[in-house]
Amino acid sequence: MSSIIYEFFLFDIKITLTVLHLMLFVVNTVLFIFSGKIIALLSYESGEKQKLKTWTFRFFNITFFILHLFDLVLTGINKEYEQHLSKVALTLVSFYTVKLLLHVSSNFIRRKFGDEKTIDGKNINVENYSTRMVNILVTTILVFINIVVVINIWGFNSLLETTGLIGIILGFFALTSSIWGPDLFHGLALLNSSMVEDGDIIELEGKFYIVFKTSFMETVLLNIANNHRTRIRNSNLANLKIDNLTKLAHAHGLRETIVYKVSYPCKTEEKQEQRLIMLEEHQDKMEEMLKQSFKECCEKEELEINENNQFECFLVEAGDFSLNYAVSFYVGGVKKTKFTHQARKILRTKHLVNEIIFNNSIRYGVDLSTPVLINSN
Repeated sequence: MSSIIYEFFLFDIKITLTVLHLMLFVVNTVLFIFSGKIIALLSYESGEKQKLKTWTFRFFNITFFILHLFDLVLTGINKEYEQHLSKVALTLVSFYTVKLLLHVSSNFIRRKFGDEKTIDGKNINVENYSTRMVNILVTTILVFINIVVVINIWGFNSLLETTGLIGIILGFFALTSSIWGPDLFHGLALLNSSMVEDGDIIELEGKFYIVFKTSFMETVLLNIANNHRTRIRNSNLANLKIDNLTKLAHAHGLRETIVYKVSYPCKTEEKQEQRLIMLEEHQDKMEEMLKQSFKECCEKEELEINENNQFECFLVEAGDFSLNYAVSFYVGGVKKTKFTHQARKILRTKHLVNEIIFNNSIRYGVDLSTPVLINSN
């Protein structure tokens, strides 16, 4: 297989090509030409991500070719040269091959064992506890195989050299376990609880996010308000209070409440009969205002409101200067999504309902203003 098939001189440097060199160059050229189709077949992605993976694949092709070319030149210059550049090229190829296999296996495992969820109208398999455990097992096996391959590439064949290299690698993982261990553990715990999944809308410390992707070490979130990405370690995420708006307690939808401070309909110095009349008028106005507001909310397509549940209004406090009414309603259509504009459509429902109720309060003469206190001193 290593027999010489061609020899020539390049600037007085004798270049020797063997059958193995020819096979490597032919295979590398074929892979470079068909890299786009190979990545399209294995990546399960499209668009810019697929282009990026294709050019990464081609980068390794070019690097592999250049390193072997320099290796041929150095071999012609020095007969005792031990082809270190070829070993570097093969090592890089082994690392990239393992990475590619991990990517393919991860997609296959997610499709085979993942939970099927509907995100933005599409059925997608997302990560769960089982897929993460299988991924850890597959990753461990492939990394071990890669270590054995690298050992053979560099000729560490003796037992002392092999055990020494493996010991260094295991020692590295042991020394760094305090860094990556908590993130891995909490990531598995979050997936096992199904509290944080891809496409969920969550609230953290008063801000709203979309769960874009969960990995071994971190979770990537989409900031709904500012439309940017946020990275948070799994160990930090597990220690925060997580309000998941997608995990509903009832099929009615997400329950929202707005408190209004309504002025008193009458004063204490008025006669009892007049006060009762004003009270009845006040209650009628409140009822008509909320009915009209609910009707207008249902007519607006941009409002994600549950049309099957009327507004609920309760007098929660009769304060010194105003009556505090809590108006509750249900927001429907809270589904998994990875688009921030869809999430904003859900979150702004509360603000639009507030605006409609305010406009109708003016039409029906319900005073939402609270008197300003003036200190006579």
